[in-house]
Amino acid sequence: MKKYFIIFIILNSIIAHGQIEFRGTVKTYEDSLKIPFAIICVDTIDTFKGFSNRKPIDSTKSNAEGNFSIKTKYSEKLNLIVAFAGYVPLTIKNIEIENNRVIDLGNIYLPNRGQWIEGYKPPEGETKRETRKKRKEWRKNNEPVPINWAGFSPDFFESYKGMDMVYLEYPINGIVKEFQIKDESLIIDYKEFIKE
Repeated sequence: MKKYFIIFIILNSIIAHGQIEFRGTVKTYEDSLKIPFAIICVDTIDTFKGFSNRKPIDSTKSNAEGNFSIKTKYSEKLNLIVAFAGYVPLTIKNIEIENNRVIDLGNIYLPNRGQWIEGYKPPEGETKRETRKKRKEWRKNNEPVPINWAGFSPDFFESYKGMDMVYLEYPINGIVKEFQIKDESLIIDYKEFIKE
């Protein structure tokens, strides 16, 4: 009897935590070029005693053609995060899954974040004359110009300052979709993402 009970528990856990596979292609938002070696991560949010905690489950990279496939075992709603250096990270949240399914997400577009620039920004109150004098001194002494400023130019988020939602026309079918802006990334609900 004990043996059958153990087999029942094992089978029940396999059914409850069925395997799911996500597939897709990562592309640039601006010109639909494939992005090779983008990072794809599957996570969920655990809530325990009122505290939410993101819990990574699996991760992979897109191949040289921008395609990816990631398999995971989990029974709840999941989030899929797609990121690549120089592009705005995208989270597809609340993906509702059924056991033993393949979810083809199609093309996932990442907007270009802008060009990363580093340089010297004069402190507040410093005149142009004082700045020129400092630069001459640095050149004279063969010293590199100190870097005290860095950022993206033009920054994707500059146009959306102070906003927590943005509507972007999604290249796949020209439909306008609603994205949340949070922590310098875009977040879209799964139902909104698959909307046609």
